[in-house]
Amino acid sequence: MPDTAHDTHGKADGRRRRWLLPAGTALVAVSLGLAALAGAAGLTAWRDLQDAELRAALARQKAAELVDAQNDMRLTSVRLIAEAARGLREAEPGDPEALGRNLAALGELLLRPQALDLEIRGEAGGAALDLLEEAVETLLDVGQAERAREVSEQAVALAERRTEADEPGASIDRVRARVLLARAEWRSGGADAARGRLEEARRELLAHLQENPDDAEATAALADTLLPLSRILHEAGEEEAAIRVASAGAGVWSRVPGENLRWLESRGRLLLQLSEWRLEAGDTAGLADAAGDAAGTWAALAEARPGSRAARAALARAHLLQGRALLARGEAERAREALWEAYAGQRALQAEAAPREPGVPIASTLEALGAAATEAGDSAVAAQVLQEATRLRRGELEAARDDRSAVLRLSQSLVALGRAQVETGALGAALDAYEESLRRLGELEAQESEDPAIRTALADVWQAIGELRLREGQAQSALAFFEQAASALRDVVQAQPSAFEPQSKLAITLLSLGEARADTGDTARAAEAYRDLVEIRRALSEAEPANRARRQALAQGLVRLGETTLRLDQPEAARPLYAEAAELVETERSRTPASLRQASDIAARLGDFALSDGDTDEALSRYRQALDMREEISAADEANADLPVAVANARSRVGDALRTGGRIDEARQSYEACTQEMRPLVEADRYHVRATRQLAMCLYKLAVVLDGERREAAQAEAEALITPLVDAELLSAETRQELDSLQAELSAS
Repeated sequence: MPDTAHDTHGKADGRRRRWLLPAGTALVAVSLGLAALAGAAGLTAWRDLQDAELRAALARQKAAELVDAQNDMRLTSVRLIAEAARGLREAEPGDPEALGRNLAALGELLLRPQALDLEIRGEAGGAALDLLEEAVETLLDVGQAERAREVSEQAVALAERRTEADEPGASIDRVRARVLLARAEWRSGGADAARGRLEEARRELLAHLQENPDDAEATAALADTLLPLSRILHEAGEEEAAIRVASAGAGVWSRVPGENLRWLESRGRLLLQLSEWRLEAGDTAGLADAAGDAAGTWAALAEARPGSRAARAALARAHLLQGRALLARGEAERAREALWEAYAGQRALQAEAAPREPGVPIASTLEALGAAATEAGDSAVAAQVLQEATRLRRGELEAARDDRSAVLRLSQSLVALGRAQVETGALGAALDAYEESLRRLGELEAQESEDPAIRTALADVWQAIGELRLREGQAQSALAFFEQAASALRDVVQAQPSAFEPQSKLAITLLSLGEARADTGDTARAAEAYRDLVEIRRALSEAEPANRARRQALAQGLVRLGETTLRLDQPEAARPLYAEAAELVETERSRTPASLRQASDIAARLGDFALSDGDTDEALSRYRQALDMREEISAADEANADLPVAVANARSRVGDALRTGGRIDEARQSYEACTQEMRPLVEADRYHVRATRQLAMCLYKLAVVLDGERREAAQAEAEALITPLVDAELLSAETRQELDSLQAELSAS
């Protein structure tokens, strides 16, 4: 009998579902009790009635009442089980095996009344489908694709029965169930079958919406088909098609009311996935929009479900992606706000329960915060934040037992930390970070020498070491590292021609390679590197013309190519390069160190053109603009020991314009201020090559406007500083040319 089967089954499963069985048993017992009472009343009435037709009518009425009572109990039961399923997903996110066992128990409890041959009708049927969808979602999340497929097949069977009974909304529920099955099939390895099923569902829903455009359920179901379809496309290597389909899904979700929490969660999942793909593709404009929408969606879900760790974790992830997008677009302050939101959310989650991979989400956020701090010119904060990120990455690697991805993430974090330490003057610590990264990557390369990810990571380290050597004035050593990095990245770009990141990294390396070639006297090959750089960055900027960061990057390349063109004695070819760069750089909307630095370089060069044309007033105006911007950058990051050198260089150019215009006293004051700025740096670090070189040049210029013993003293001090640099070949060709001109002027006077 049904009640005996129920009791026997309950005893067998009691240990694993002790918390659920009392409620389930009570519900079924009440249902069966109602059936018994209804049956007793029916028999009494049956004995009293003689008319066969009346007996039949009474039987139908009692049967209907019984089914109604059973479905009322079923609806209550299903709702309780659905709440239990959601609770399980929150309570056991780090234990997929336990979660899978409990979900299997929930599924059996849900389907047990079907063994009693009872129908799930009306609202109870819709609630049952919601629960089965919840179960499939969770099983897929924990990697139990086959079990998810079984449950989704049950959902399809239930939906088919509801459709045959012509229940309201059953046809849309049938499509929902088929989409669930398609997702489970895909995760079980049946991508082709899943794709076909999803395409069929999409066509059916589109046809329905043509006749019923305001059907929110059908619109949501259509949007639900597009996320798994886009994932199948992405997995098949059709990245652009995947982004198009996911973008269409976001557009469909925008037409669906937001009060339904299940719809909100599905919309949030799609927006997060779209954000991830746009980040990979370098589409920062699209990334900012998608991540912003995702953050808003998950914020609403987190508010509606305050106990949901999943919603809060997704919200933190959305803030992280939003911060990365804003950072890539040059909006450092807004990026930092979003990233701090992500960090606060992740720390709160970590404080409540240690995640399975300690520190991994937080490490990603800290790395992005470090990049934002660097972009904003706060290198001390960047170094502190990245130190913690690196510590977390080491813990991740230890827990992962030398997992390849963990090694790559640690390497990336070490390079970012090293760069921040360089900006604070901790060159030894930076070199230690780079060497650790090289050592760990070398072990991977020995196993997978042609892997693009490993080649890219190695290029990052070689690039960083080259930058450090160049900063120390070791241009020849830096050149070798830049050549290595450029070669590796060209191979990666050739293997992945449509990928944004390798092209962006290659452009950065070409910038450094050109600088190192110029510093070693190979000006012609420096120009080649800069031309390649401009070609890459122009293409990237044209692909996303509204992207401010890409415009600034192109402007930087144009400036470097212009400088090199001038060194090749081609001033007329250089002028249009600077003119184009001036149109690209913005300082009114975004006064970040990067934009100010570019604008300063361009203003200084335009001042040079004006000075060569004899327009000393225009030259002085341009040089003062450059000086103001350099002072603003330096004031924002006092820990950066290299920024005062750029300020002193800009100040000496102001002196040049004043001297050329005959304003000798003002020129002398500028040169004296320049020497006063540089002396403390040189005294603190006698190996600070750039500060030493700049102090020597300022002293030479000061000597030109002085007389007698003061001139001789300034010139002698300058020669004492510059001679070791000349002997060590640490002067660029341009500096040597300016030095020869000053020495000739001093000799002539």
